[in-house]
Amino acid sequence: MFPLAQGGMKKNSAIRRLLCLIGALAILASCAFLKRQPNGQIMVQVVSWPLVKKLAEPDAGLPNQKVTLLKVTDRSVIAEKFTDTYGNVLFDVPAGTYTVLGIGMGLENVTVGPHQKVKLKLVVHYDTPLHSSKRPPPER
Repeated sequence: MFPLAQGGMKKNSAIRRLLCLIGALAILASCAFLKRQPNGQIMVQVVSWPLVKKLAEPDAGLPNQKVTLLKVTDRSVIAEKFTDTYGNVLFDVPAGTYTVLGIGMGLENVTVGPHQKVKLKLVVHYDTPLHSSKRPPPER
């Protein structure tokens, strides 16, 4: 009687291990479906129309211009950045539709997909940064 009971316990243990393995594989498979979608990028260049005309340079970018990225649905702020030396700023965002806003510029809606890089040029009609877009001092 005792050897028979041990054989039954070995079968239960093997079945239990097999069920645990199947459960673990099911959990891993479901995690693969919940995997986060890859991001896209929105590249914005802020250019000055007076500088474009004066210098005949179509990429006369303005540095230190604040560019804000908003959700289209509720206009909540997703990110705010300042343009670099060449007037460029890059947003790394989940796929979707956004509104791009800059000081002294209109609103521009843009849709970006996964692994997509959307380039946008915002034209302003002045050649120096406005005071309200002044870059804050660096954090220490």
